[in-house]
Amino acid sequence: MSGLWAGRLSKLALAAVAIGLLWAGAAAARAAWPASAPASRAGEPPAAETAAPARVEATTPPGRVAAAPASGEATALPEAIVLASPAPAVMDEPRDEAGLAPEPAEPPRLLIPDLDVNAPVISIPVKDGNWDLSELNAEIGWLSTTGSQPGDDLAMAFVGHFTLAGAKPGPLAGIWDTRPGDEIIYRARGTDYVYAIEGRQTVGPNDVEHLYVNDGERLILVTCTNWDFLNWEYSDRLVVQAALVRQTPSP
Repeated sequence: MSGLWAGRLSKLALAAVAIGLLWAGAAAARAAWPASAPASRAGEPPAAETAAPARVEATTPPGRVAAAPASGEATALPEAIVLASPAPAVMDEPRDEAGLAPEPAEPPRLLIPDLDVNAPVISIPVKDGNWDLSELNAEIGWLSTTGSQPGDDLAMAFVGHFTLAGAKPGPLAGIWDTRPGDEIIYRARGTDYVYAIEGRQTVGPNDVEHLYVNDGERLILVTCTNWDFLNWEYSDRLVVQAALVRQTPSP
């Protein structure tokens, strides 16, 4: 009997250690990038960096072709949906004739009403072929080299974490609960640009072409998905596409 109880206690101890490792890994995963969502509706762990590309689900609306911008861009395009590099340099503020800096403009915000998301937007720069998420926490990041404003040549692309440090939910933790027709609002310069979700697809971390859409009336939202328990990272990226349906004055 003592041998039987010893075996059971040993299994319980191993289970407790495994659970502890899961929570510890969640904090480390956030530093990697592409925030994301779960492999299944049931739920998933923290953030990842690289992995083998996954099968792309055909959810891009017909007639909408995702493509990289024309060659000759001033900034080299990222090679993967992986982010790690130093924060961008801070530019000097413009000043008026009296030498005084103007009042800072209200930063843009991204809202997803059905998820209770209302977050400031910060710029995510590119360096050494990767986007830098070192300064991204509970904010939403605009991916530089994509469209800079609604109506631009390219769609604007944004990124948000699925999981934050300490296994806390990120701003896009509920992204799997969205449905076609749900609204995403980009608020800037006193105007709300309202987009309706059209679809989503799971792509590999190297499939950056899905973030470059030649349509300024589209918006792209990307996060991590499909947690890999063996490699302790998110293996894929979830890309959500939305179309501009109207614009109204901001409240």
